[in-house]
Amino acid sequence: MLMIACGSQNPTSTIDEHANDSTDSKDKIVKYALGDIIHLHAEADEMIKAIQDSNEYSLDNPYILTNPYKLAPLTALIIFQTESETPISVNINDQFIFMTEESTKHAIPIYGLRDNFNNSIVLSDVNGVTKSLEIQTPEYSGAKLEIESSDKDRLSDELFYLSPNFVENCIYDKEGNLVWYIEGDYAGDIEFLDNGHFYISDPHQGSNGVKINYASFLEMDYFGKIYKQYITEYGYHHEIYILDNGDFLTTGAKENSPFLEAVLFTFDSQTGETKYSLDLYERLHEIAPEWIESLGDQFDFVLNSIDYDANSNDVLLSFRGIGVIARMNLDTNEFRWMLGDPDNLPDEFDPYLLKVTDNTKYPYGEHSASFTEDGNIAFHNNDADQLNMTSTTLADYLDNYSTNVVIEVNEEERTAKTIWEYDADKKEFSKVAGMLSFLDNGNKLITFGYSQTPNSYLNPDLVSINDTEYLNGIVIELSPTDEVLFRAKLKGLIYRTYKSKFYTDLSVPNYEIVEYQKIDGSVATHQIVKLSEIKKEIDEAEPFDGEVDVLINRLIVEKEFEQEDNVQVIFVNDSNEAIVCDYKTSGTMPRVFNSGRWGAFIKIPEGKYDAYVKVNDNYYDAQTQFIFE
Repeated sequence: MLMIACGSQNPTSTIDEHANDSTDSKDKIVKYALGDIIHLHAEADEMIKAIQDSNEYSLDNPYILTNPYKLAPLTALIIFQTESETPISVNINDQFIFMTEESTKHAIPIYGLRDNFNNSIVLSDVNGVTKSLEIQTPEYSGAKLEIESSDKDRLSDELFYLSPNFVENCIYDKEGNLVWYIEGDYAGDIEFLDNGHFYISDPHQGSNGVKINYASFLEMDYFGKIYKQYITEYGYHHEIYILDNGDFLTTGAKENSPFLEAVLFTFDSQTGETKYSLDLYERLHEIAPEWIESLGDQFDFVLNSIDYDANSNDVLLSFRGIGVIARMNLDTNEFRWMLGDPDNLPDEFDPYLLKVTDNTKYPYGEHSASFTEDGNIAFHNNDADQLNMTSTTLADYLDNYSTNVVIEVNEEERTAKTIWEYDADKKEFSKVAGMLSFLDNGNKLITFGYSQTPNSYLNPDLVSINDTEYLNGIVIELSPTDEVLFRAKLKGLIYRTYKSKFYTDLSVPNYEIVEYQKIDGSVATHQIVKLSEIKKEIDEAEPFDGEVDVLINRLIVEKEFEQEDNVQVIFVNDSNEAIVCDYKTSGTMPRVFNSGRWGAFIKIPEGKYDAYVKVNDNYYDAQTQFIFE
């Protein structure tokens, strides 16, 4: 039996080797605006293609490439050739998983290896010739899911996909084994595609743990290989919805909008061009201007989920900060109704508000609102009234508990009532995140995103509801009759949970190399000046005592500035022009800049540029060269 240690046959280059490359342009640090990972993946593609074209490897002596794209340690690619065309049967850890397509060149994707384990792989051709392999995987160092109860015989073989925030995305089987994770801050919504890929955020976001607007989202496979990167005018956060015409409906942020995460928009999947956009701050301001303005420009509004109904062209929107779920038509931008606590909302909202006819809780800090198949409304209700949460002490929330509900709306009578609810015996209270979804087998999958641990209630006067030491993500699967079939916890925040499989078909094609594609719909906001106008200044520029960075299309300057400072970043290449980008304007602190996380949005033509910083009338050399591609 051939045994391979995870990582023993991998591309020799690493991300660290690409960082801080020197150049003959004054020995400046070279940075890729799109990140080093794209280039590492291109190198891996070249190596894999060379191995596939080689006749050196056979079924008896395959090439085993573990973690081929450096992001998913519990994966491997097995490459070899056979003299005649044959499918290959693949068993992983004593289970038949799939049969490959017939070929003489085989590149078999292996997903779902257990961590810290000698994984058994058995390959067989149509003639009964077999090859047994073992792949030793590393131990995952982060927090792991702990199963509290599991009725395994009544659970499907689908896997639990956990999408945390600010820790690795990970996948577990029903036995509690970790069978996949991706290294890096890839997070947010996961949308599964028919080709075995999925959509997920890029890793470039803020750091304060609340705002999570990203520069782009990615099409990726379970190796972590990036196929497409969608860069949009408004970034991306929380939700990706694929419309019937192939366009995307998603949520983003508008620079300088008082509500930072409040843009609903659609864009062309081929060009990235924005087709429709609506700043919900502006729309709600039309209804209740004084009240909306009273919330201030630091208010944590957050458009945190959307769902779409193709028959009506309506969207279901969740506004977490004000505790409102609303149904709105995309043709007119008119609200059909809103569900929210009338005591929290201005009188101008009254024409839209549904009347609750039972003891239904209003949505407070709600998450993942969706249309059900029978036309009702489902959502996870955190019971966290963020308009009135002036305290962070747990003792002030002992009566709060999160629920998962299905609401029946009668539009003619303008009423709403609960027709199904699960409250976990009123023992879970989570301030943010969470999800309720319905599985094909009739089961229900529930996430309490950031729930207080039982220990936190021992001394609630001493515990903050934001203290991560006392917070767990909880995953529960219910039967059609609401029996708890599975319950597990993870230290930290679980944004959402899904169930799916690595291999959705028993017949799996051989792995093919596909080039990375960038779809960029962001908008240029720079000005161009003649290089001759500023050449003397940049030639005499002193070194900048801060740091300039570009993450995809976000310009970030790491340095403290005064309120009255004007700050520009100037990109200079070997042409006769310079590109000048505003970063900060005197007397105003743009909301995006104020966040301290995202910087200004830019779009620079392809090429290599030396970066300079102009603070008021003084020029500084950032000592960095950026490559835009």
